[in-house]
Amino acid sequence: MKKLFHAFFMSLSSFTRIPPLYRGWDEEAKKYMPLMLPFVGAIIGGLYFLLAYLLHLTQLPNMLIALCLLLFPYLITGLMHMDGFCDVVDAKNSYRSLEEKIRILKDPHIGSFGVLYAIFLILIHFVLLSVLDAETNYLFLIFIPITSRIMSALSLTLFKKISVSEYNTEENKSFKTFKIIYFIILLIAVLAIQFIFTKLYVIVSASIIVLHLLATLIANHAFKGINGDVSGYAISISEALSLISLVIMQVII
Repeated sequence: MKKLFHAFFMSLSSFTRIPPLYRGWDEEAKKYMPLMLPFVGAIIGGLYFLLAYLLHLTQLPNMLIALCLLLFPYLITGLMHMDGFCDVVDAKNSYRSLEEKIRILKDPHIGSFGVLYAIFLILIHFVLLSVLDAETNYLFLIFIPITSRIMSALSLTLFKKISVSEYNTEENKSFKTFKIIYFIILLIAVLAIQFIFTKLYVIVSASIIVLHLLATLIANHAFKGINGDVSGYAISISEALSLISLVIMQVII
């Protein structure tokens, strides 16, 4: 339990800008950090919903509320996932050799493709947030970061990692199998909880799963493996574009 405790706060401080109650680093607990990602997502989701609820009470214009909701997931993660998104887009669209793509992937500088695609993604995200029905759909904001992070942790377990990946560590087969089962159970549990609220949430979560998997497969094909940048790329795409299904269902229903 002590290792899991350390792993949780290590994950919280590594993947968010939330000040941790406990500061410290346990190298032996590092392998448990992916197990804690869904719970980090739950904290982000809870704060996301709380912000949306409070903004709705202020009766501010929808566009201003949408702007605040747009900025929150990027700022609370320190733009970490958007940085990964830009790195992957730059490398993938270079159309160079595999070695050169991986070099670009690890380059700290951002290119024109990364800037342009980030602007497109942010604009789409903003428009979708601006047309959400606040009365019925803000509760779903809790589940977005949970589902996307379960998928990221599962993908990093299932897919081959590129040689320069920070997640490219040795682990025994039994622990890998345990992680796969653990993440699948969590995913089913989240979908079941959403089903209790409304079937609509399950449909949108399914779109997060599909979009995350599709983005990961595209990146995996380009780089012959994945890493943390690919995880950020998939999270950025799935969290933003999954709202399309929510808006569509909102119109239909």
